Amino acid sequence: MYPAPQICTAVVEPYNAVLTTHTAIDHTDCSFLVDNEAIYDICRRELKIERPTHTNLNRLIGQIVSSITASLRFEGALNVDLAEFQTNLVPFPRIHFPLANYAPIVPGDQAFHEPLSVAAITFGCFEPANQMVRCDPRHGRYMACCLLYRGDVVPKDVNAAISAIKRKRGVEFVDWCPTGFKVGINYQLPAHVPGLLMLIQPINTLHYTLCTLHQLSRLTTILYIFLFLFLLFCSIFSSINLPSHKSTE
Repeated sequence: MYPAPQICTAVVEPYNAVLTTHTAIDHTDCSFLVDNEAIYDICRRELKIERPTHTNLNRLIGQIVSSITASLRFEGALNVDLAEFQTNLVPFPRIHFPLANYAPIVPGDQAFHEPLSVAAITFGCFEPANQMVRCDPRHGRYMACCLLYRGDVVPKDVNAAISAIKRKRGVEFVDWCPTGFKVGINYQLPAHVPGLLMLIQPINTLHYTLCTLHQLSRLTTILYIFLFLFLLFCSIFSSINLPSHKSTE
């Protein structure tokens, strides 16, 4: 969880984030990055919450974590085990920081006006506005991508959506992994938390199905995330007045 200037509880949050990242490199197998600033912007822009609180942020994060672990709790056509995340999303042992996307993210008063087709939510997950970390995927390349669908989703629609994504400009994979897609399908919908302005409901029960998508991806643009955190760390470190040690004769 990386800090954000808008909802900061301590001045030394970037300092703590750098130390935690350094520890996670050697002592974790797979770490999913979440940026407070990106989630804060999503709550204001997509959910129309003027001043998001920690409750709003945590409930959105809860939907992400629930989708990651859904295969352990519910049955599906193509369940993805947690061990497969490490296999497919970690090309090198020390680079194990996948980025997260989620779609659709709509408030309750707009749930009946948003298209919830498999293709629509698939394209939505590749948009920078749905990134849980502030970085533009169009400025880098994908090394691997895991798509976790939940709800009434059939593999035929998923294959068609992935084929359309491959033809889309701005979604490019590295040369040594041109077809790096991993797909998981789970039939259990996310549970609705009372008070959460994120009601995923069909437009018309006769023509539309309930479905959500959680994307985990390895992007080369993760470099900019660490660079931004490094600059915050340097700004704090440079403001510290270290005591000068004068030699006495």
